[in-house]
Amino acid sequence: MNSKTLESIYKYITLTGLFAVLFLPLYIENSFFFPFITGKGFAFRIIVEIIFASWILLFLRNNTYLPKWSSIQVCFTIFTVVLLIADILGVSFLRSFWSNFERMDGWLTLVHLWGYFMVLSSMFSVREGDRRMWNNYFNVSLFVAGIVGIYGFSQLFGFAKIHQGSARIDASLGNAIYLAVYMMFNSLLAIYMAFDSAEKKNNDTSLYAVSLYSILAIVFAFLMFETSTRGVVLGYILGIIVGLIMLAISGKNKQTKLISVALIASILIVGGIFWSIKDTKFVQNNPNLKRFAEISLSDTKTQARGYIWPMAVKGVFSTPKTSIIGWGQENFNYIFNANYNPEMWRHEQWFDRAHNTYLDWLVAGGVIGLLAYLSIFIFTLVSIAKSNLNINEKAVIVAILIGYSVQSIFTFDNLISYMYLYIVLGFISGIRSSKEHAWIKKITLHNSKNYHIYRDYFYTPVIAIAFIVVMFSVNIRPIQANTSLIDAMITCSGGNQLPSVSAFQKVVDYDKYMASQEAREQTLSCATNVINSGLPQNLKVDFANLAGSQIDAQMNVTPNDARIYYLGGVFMNNAGSYSAGKLLLEKANTLSPNKQSIILELATNYVNTGDVKGALEIIKKAYEGTPDNDNVRSAYMSLLILNGEESKLKTIFKDKYENTYYDEKIVGVYMNKKQYNKAIEIYNYLIGKYPSMSKYYLGIAGVYYSSGDKYSAINELKIVGDKFPELKKQTEDAIKEVQKVK
Repeated sequence: MNSKTLESIYKYITLTGLFAVLFLPLYIENSFFFPFITGKGFAFRIIVEIIFASWILLFLRNNTYLPKWSSIQVCFTIFTVVLLIADILGVSFLRSFWSNFERMDGWLTLVHLWGYFMVLSSMFSVREGDRRMWNNYFNVSLFVAGIVGIYGFSQLFGFAKIHQGSARIDASLGNAIYLAVYMMFNSLLAIYMAFDSAEKKNNDTSLYAVSLYSILAIVFAFLMFETSTRGVVLGYILGIIVGLIMLAISGKNKQTKLISVALIASILIVGGIFWSIKDTKFVQNNPNLKRFAEISLSDTKTQARGYIWPMAVKGVFSTPKTSIIGWGQENFNYIFNANYNPEMWRHEQWFDRAHNTYLDWLVAGGVIGLLAYLSIFIFTLVSIAKSNLNINEKAVIVAILIGYSVQSIFTFDNLISYMYLYIVLGFISGIRSSKEHAWIKKITLHNSKNYHIYRDYFYTPVIAIAFIVVMFSVNIRPIQANTSLIDAMITCSGGNQLPSVSAFQKVVDYDKYMASQEAREQTLSCATNVINSGLPQNLKVDFANLAGSQIDAQMNVTPNDARIYYLGGVFMNNAGSYSAGKLLLEKANTLSPNKQSIILELATNYVNTGDVKGALEIIKKAYEGTPDNDNVRSAYMSLLILNGEESKLKTIFKDKYENTYYDEKIVGVYMNKKQYNKAIEIYNYLIGKYPSMSKYYLGIAGVYYSSGDKYSAINELKIVGDKFPELKKQTEDAIKEVQKVK
């Protein structure tokens, strides 16, 4: 096969792969753990590895395809290297490098994004103002977005299920936020293509194209709005406003300027009207409008970020080292656990992101990492200013960057948002690269007399071997671990087959790095279920042994991660190994001293070992920090009763005593102390307050039965059967069982 044929093959492979990436938003791999994340992630890595290898082989044969090293390419390369250094010097390099199935992030993804960006910006480098390849790329993106949009509309109208189990559509992205960002990019790309089409000389074709792109822009913006993702919508609106301001100042003609000013005024007026009517029934009865109307500092999600962001800043600047070079990627959980704000109890207990892209990069790479990240955008804006794009095109590209930058304040990146950011940056880099660093053209790989021998018999085999090694290590093995994890979890899902110890062992043996923590956590979860089940004793022993070994293994990998100690402690408590559980939970409490979930589990351990006073001491402290936490308050009340300090209840809870005291969660305490009258008192109160809740009637029947009062138990069951017809058969069966008891 001659050199020209090989060059054509490499070029074809590279271009095909670049366009194939655009179809990833459609890909859902239901056989994978985290099907909306991992399928796209592995496919992206595989495609990038193929096109990067073929691209290298291509420019080894043709200098034209060498990277032109625009300022944006240089900045992205520096950023990637800085993060690698930060990861190596960080808390857990393995986690920073591999990430996990839930995120599919880390340096491994970052370097693949760098490879994608380099190939894209080099292959589509603009020559003599010809942007046909970029236009084709944008058109394919819009086509795919249209298919995703159809999926979104099918969810909106009830023809397809929303995967998040809410009213916020997510299409094939599996997350409303991810869909919103995707639609924001494509809506603005459609506007860009509308402007580009308007410049064409063929009036009929131009009008048709402008109309089509305009419709797509509106449709995608509508779908973005239907996701109810406030940060993205805000970013989109601000991006549009900034773009219009640019047109109002530098538009080509007076008409453009006037239209821009009118549109800005219209947006501001509509925004003002909406805010003035945000409390009306019209807004409050619309789920989407209501969500936007609730933007305030008191909003729970806003509050969560208000707690998380100070944690992130505090963690970064806790030491000179972390201030300069950060904690490494995927290590925010260490900061979150150590600096956990007790008021976070209303939200998730295990955050792994700061929910702010800039803070995430600050945490990962310190001040140097954040500056390296920001430099990409600074040089991009400089490149836009110096480019030969017309003012309309510049305005749209700036709008995209503004939209992305604003939404990044409130959320974190995912593969699709990364990808589209670097598509836009690659476009600008491709435009500028033909004019920047002309010295690159002086470099040649082909001057050596025996160059073709080195190329064909050394360079090419080395690249091929490297490709195979990389493909196997970063994709094949993790994919095997992923599918094996699903298979293992299925055995533990309560079907006809028994939970399989060997299936879980297979997972952890496949991949010691990427899948390790998730596999071990799922192993612990399954082992806990097995321990608490009626399954054979030998199976319980096997799972207990496996769980114990995996706890030890994970502690060796992440010795300062509170999560593994907590999960290990939960398992040991359920297994009745209270001494081991105590050690693990106390370590977890040391690493995250304010986290209520850890404190509650530790208190349970103390009670089970007879240390009620110790449990009361730590729960009292937790209650004083967050008196509104229902679980902590119930635990505190239960422990006061167990410790013989019931008289303190009225004193402690004062005016809140009535509502607090009658808590079904403390019924069990009175039952254990055989104070059945107290339990009956609580249930009677709850029945009076919630007469439609059948569980309270069933609960009081259970108390009467436990106290030996079969007659009252049967009467309560009859009441349940009469009051709740759907429970008639169940209560009749229960009455027969009670009557059999002597």
